[in-house]
Amino acid sequence: MNKAALSLLSICLLGAAPGLLSPTDAKATTILSGPALRETADSYRRFMADDSRRVPEADVSKGAIFIGFVLGVANTLSSDSIRFLCIPADVTDEKLPAIVLKYIDEHPGESNRSGAELASAPLLAAYPCTRKP
Repeated sequence: MNKAALSLLSICLLGAAPGLLSPTDAKATTILSGPALRETADSYRRFMADDSRRVPEADVSKGAIFIGFVLGVANTLSSDSIRFLCIPADVTDEKLPAIVLKYIDEHPGESNRSGAELASAPLLAAYPCTRKP
């Protein structure tokens, strides 16, 4: 399975991962916890590092969830309705998961944060929108 197919598959699999989805209580729901995001990030890293494409199916699935989650956070933060994130046109979809992966690696003590917080922090730092007066 090539990387483009993995990106497409990520959208389909995001809703099909009940073991990674973690509702916390009736008032608030965390779609992907910090530890679960780290787990998917590890699978993504293994998939990207394996040139032979003999990656376990679980790593393909979880790696796809990581890509889909990161792209979903990026799309939400860059939507016209809120516009917190301004991603330049030349930034590829492959770059965004790499930014989040680097942040996760450099901040191992932040596992208590939600997956959305872990994914949004490095993206907001890399591509903040500047408001014009």
